[in-house]
Amino acid sequence: MTEASHHRFAEYATSGAFAVNLTRKQVSALAMLSNTGEHRMQFVGMDGLERKGLATVLPPDSEYGYTENRITPAGLLVSRLCAMAGLTNSPLPTEAQEIEALHRDLAAARTLIRELRMDCHSLAARLDEQTRDAAMLEDKLAGRKPRIRFGHPLYSTDPQPQKLVEHMAFLRGLK
Repeated sequence: MTEASHHRFAEYATSGAFAVNLTRKQVSALAMLSNTGEHRMQFVGMDGLERKGLATVLPPDSEYGYTENRITPAGLLVSRLCAMAGLTNSPLPTEAQEIEALHRDLAAARTLIRELRMDCHSLAARLDEQTRDAAMLEDKLAGRKPRIRFGHPLYSTDPQPQKLVEHMAFLRGLK
């Protein structure tokens, strides 16, 4: 992004409430430029895109004699937003697809974490109960009066007593 086009975009974006106002022809020109990065054909609406810092129009080259239009980095981002909004026929940007996949993976990881926490709580409660039972049996075998033992305050009850250990989430990764 040239300093001038960066300055133009910053000025456009901060000149009031930020809004990107593009005509259909400007969206079309931006989509065409985003596919190639530059184009020699003059598009309707290029002057507006240049004023907004979304494209740059280079003067005709003396050797070839044609005007070259280039998309700026800000123009590329706006073009991707237009594609996400369904304003162009361009495919969804790969970044958006990657973000959606990451959100799905994150949701699955959080679900697994909740399940693992519940399983850990359940196993800790079961272990605590077995430890109390073993101590009671030891007292009984030694001929002592069984002492009153209190379970761990956090794990006093099993939140999922019906769930078999074989079906707990941490075992899925071990198979």
